[in-house]
Amino acid sequence: MAGGSQIGVFAVETFGAKNPSPAQQQAMMADAQAIAASDFNLVMLASMHVHADGSLWFNETAMISSHPPTPSGELSPNLAPCIEAMKRKPSGSGKVLASFGGGGMCHDNAVGYWDFLAIQKLIAQYPDPADNPFFQNLQCMFATYPGIDGFDIDLESYSGYPQFTPTLLTIIAWLSRNGHLATLCPYDAPSFWCDVVKQAQSGGGKVAWVNLQNASGGLSEFAAPLKDVGVGIGSIVGGLQTDGMSPAEVRSYFDIMKAQYSDIGGGWLWNLEDFGTKNTAAYASAVATGLGA
Repeated sequence: MAGGSQIGVFAVETFGAKNPSPAQQQAMMADAQAIAASDFNLVMLASMHVHADGSLWFNETAMISSHPPTPSGELSPNLAPCIEAMKRKPSGSGKVLASFGGGGMCHDNAVGYWDFLAIQKLIAQYPDPADNPFFQNLQCMFATYPGIDGFDIDLESYSGYPQFTPTLLTIIAWLSRNGHLATLCPYDAPSFWCDVVKQAQSGGGKVAWVNLQNASGGLSEFAAPLKDVGVGIGSIVGGLQTDGMSPAEVRSYFDIMKAQYSDIGGGWLWNLEDFGTKNTAAYASAVATGLGA
C-alpha cells in the first residue's frame, strides 16, 4: 500500500477535448505545467468509460478503438506529453491515473455501473484476457500513454455491488500482473470494498491505495474495516467535492481531517474545472497545508 502525502485532483474536461485546435493544445500543455508547478502530485483523468465492444472513451471522446486495438486519433496529439509534464516533480513522486466509471444518473443507474457491466459481459465472453477486447484496449492505452500509472476503479451502483466482485478481481489481477497500479474510489458499501481488497490480496492482486469519496463522512465508516483487511489510514487519500469552495474553506476541511486522522495518506479534490487551472497552485497548497504536507 502507498504511504506519504498524496495531494490529488480529478481533471474531468481539461485534457479530454475532441480534435483540439493548436491553440487548445497549447493551453492543455500550459495547464499540465501549472499542475506540475503546484503541490498536486496525483492526477486522476476522469471519466474514462468502456463501451459494449470494449472500446475506451475519455468522457465523450473516443480513446482506444477495438478490432484491432488502435488509438482513435480524436484526443489531442500532445496528450501523452501533457501527462508526462504534469508528473514532473522534484521528488519524482508524480502519479497519473485513468479513472474509470463515475456517479450521476444514467438510464436508472450510475454512469459507472454501465462501464463495469460492459467489462463483466466481455469477461464472460472472453475469459482469457489475451483474447478480451477490453484488456487488449487497456494494454493499448498504457502503451499509447505510458505516463498513465494505473487504473482508478470508480464503480458506483444504485442497485447493488456484489455482482461485480469477480469483475473487479479480474481487473486488479490483470493490472498487478502487468505492472500497473490499481486504486479504488469507493463512495459507499464499505463491506463490499473491503471484501474486494481481501480477495484481491489472496488472489495475487494488489490495491495500491484507496481514493475515498466524501471523506468527511466516509472515513468514519471505512477506516476501521479497511484496516482490518490491511489498508491502513496511510493508504487512504480522502476526497472533497469543492463546489465553489474557497482555498481557505478547502484548507479548513483538511485541517479537520488531519486532526481526526493524523496519519491520513493524503487528500484530493473533485474537480480541477470547478476552481480552474489559473487557481491550481492556491487549491493544491490549501490541501497540502491542511494536511501538513
